[in-house]
Amino acid sequence: MYSATGPGTPMGYAGNCNKVILAQGLQGRFQNVGNAQQDRNADSWRGGGQDWCIFRAGEQLLPVYVVHFQ
Repeated sequence: MYSATGPGTPMGYAGNCNKVILAQGLQGRFQNVGNAQQDRNADSWRGGGQDWCIFRAGEQLLPVYVVHFQ
């Protein structure tokens, strides 16, 4: 599951969609992608200072709100 900490990244991929789902995420054991050696046991990966996080499983995310932009 790909996620972002702000609306800029998902809105860039959404095309003409004017909605964003806000979810609570459980990172578990995480790894910054810039690390030289990949941790195969990680539950999530972050892009070191970037706006995104990848979760291993959808069960790590709890949808809370749908925000509609005008």
